[in-house]
Amino acid sequence: MLESELKEIEEGFHILIQSRLSEFQVPLPRELPHLEGLRATKKKPAWFDVDGMYGGFSYYLLSSKTHVKLIVESWSRIVGGSGRRHFITPTGIELVEAGFV
Repeated sequence: MLESELKEIEEGFHILIQSRLSEFQVPLPRELPHLEGLRATKKKPAWFDVDGMYGGFSYYLLSSKTHVKLIVESWSRIVGGSGRRHFITPTGIELVEAGFV
């Protein structure tokens, strides 16, 4: 994976966080998560907790020889059906599942 690809995925992740937080009318935290050095896996994803959201973002990188993507699940425990799963690649953000949690 190229450093530029990781940077583009991280930028997409930050855009997704901003979008989801605006849905819940929650202010953006001062610091957003960085992907450099991320060692999270599907079995043990990283977690970005957001005050006021009563939930947050679970995420991990999935890569092969030719593709890399960030798998992100986000939800609020107090808003039924708020769960969303997105794939983020260097070329964009794709919603792949909605309505869980």
